[in-house]
Amino acid sequence: MRVRLTPLWLLTDELEDSLPGQAVLVNEGTGEAFGPDDIMEPYEYWDLLPAAIHATIMANMEEHTKEEKAFIRRFILVRPG
Repeated sequence: MRVRLTPLWLLTDELEDSLPGQAVLVNEGTGEAFGPDDIMEPYEYWDLLPAAIHATIMANMEEHTKEEKAFIRRFILVRPG
């Protein structure tokens, strides 16, 4: 699945080098991918925080279908063990 969070950021589980079923937050400008616990700053002045927190903020900026919302929630709530 691919869910557009902002014009620059995409949440997807379709990257070839990702674990099956594991979504990552991807910067489409650079191709850089982040897991939910990776510390990152998606835009200047957004602060360094886990990608899951930034995905939550971004997800609230756009409308999404029920299926997309469920996919976003799985990314936000996943905690690798």
